[in-house]
Amino acid sequence: MIKYSQNPSGGFGNRLFQLNFLAQLAHSCNTNYEFRSIQDAGLSINCSRNRVRKFERFLPSIPVNHLNALSHNEAISLVAQRLDRHRTVRLKGVPLGETFSKFTKVDPKKLLGILLPKKNNNLLQASIHFRGGDFKKWNPEAILSADYYETAIEILLDLSTPPESFILVTDDPSLDSYQYILKKYSKYITKSLPSEPDLLRDFALLRNSNYLISTPSTFAIWSSILGDHLEVIHSKKWVSSRIEVGDKFWEDISSNESKFLPTIKLV
Repeated sequence: MIKYSQNPSGGFGNRLFQLNFLAQLAHSCNTNYEFRSIQDAGLSINCSRNRVRKFERFLPSIPVNHLNALSHNEAISLVAQRLDRHRTVRLKGVPLGETFSKFTKVDPKKLLGILLPKKNNNLLQASIHFRGGDFKKWNPEAILSADYYETAIEILLDLSTPPESFILVTDDPSLDSYQYILKKYSKYITKSLPSEPDLLRDFALLRNSNYLISTPSTFAIWSSILGDHLEVIHSKKWVSSRIEVGDKFWEDISSNESKFLPTIKLV
């Protein structure tokens, strides 16, 4: 059994990175795992709540950073040795995108068992994600410009068979970029603004579309990992800036390091 020594943290996309890391590790070690349910987000996942039994409180935890510093085989060997000794292994830390390529050996679509609503029509659709909210504090550069969205939309409209409609998904309809695109391309757009926030619905809209104009949000990134898009578009400016500072995840996704990450088009 493999589990975290603490409850999952962060938003929806960050928790999927944590779930995937745990599930991949357990699969490689041929054991089970426990992960705190994300049922409140509407996901159906075959996992149980992360209970800490009395004897487990005395088990040493393996830092996620330590596992990530090892090769995949070395990390699996270490965890397997601990499993032989203690039967339960606890992990300490929060694995995110930097662990994805090294530890993802099985398609997350199959391994995670996530059930989402399926597309209910045969239209060729593009979804566009706008992220504001906590990005304003985390990194304002991650809030993408109207120019990025406009360029990406025009590329799709110039295809020999362009999308029949565009779906806008956002956590922040006050964004200037969102308002600009909503107004300029209104004849193409089916906007996604339910009366109450609907995380699962928005995630499914992004995942089920044929094309995705994405943001750096892990919410949108995971929709592309679990989807089957014809094309996934990202901001060239953003990706270049992350590669310059040595961000492992963006290095991996831009170089097709993992076959389970989408091939992206930069604009």
